[in-house]
Amino acid sequence: MFKHIMIAFDTGESSSHAVNVGVRLAVENEARLGLIYVAAPPVGYISESALAAQRVLDDERYRAQSLFKEIRSRVPDTIDITQFRPEGDPADEIVAAATKWGADLIVVGTHGAGRFGSFLLGSTAQSVIRKAHGPVLVVRNPWTE
Repeated sequence: MFKHIMIAFDTGESSSHAVNVGVRLAVENEARLGLIYVAAPPVGYISESALAAQRVLDDERYRAQSLFKEIRSRVPDTIDITQFRPEGDPADEIVAAATKWGADLIVVGTHGAGRFGSFLLGSTAQSVIRKAHGPVLVVRNPWTE
């Protein structure tokens, strides 16, 4: 049914559950898998603290690399994976990458619990739903309230 599944993730527990669901769908559908981690520029930094803002983005890139490796270890070798690592507004970047890549399903978590809680919060998932050109599966972690 789905041949290109895009999974948006961050460091949160709900995001991890969405990854599990997305990977399972990719395996069941023998689909290609797109993994996207958006490094959101820090909010509230003034120009004098550009170096601090850059460190935050560097930390995000490092975390993303670790998460890509961890997710890859859970995916069978028969599944083709494409990684996306844009920076910017999470919803805009998720939809842009999914559209360009040709995703026929986007999988997102309902909220994140990572350092940047704004990533994959309900408002981001809602924005992805509004902007996406195809179906969006919003996965709620059953172990959170």
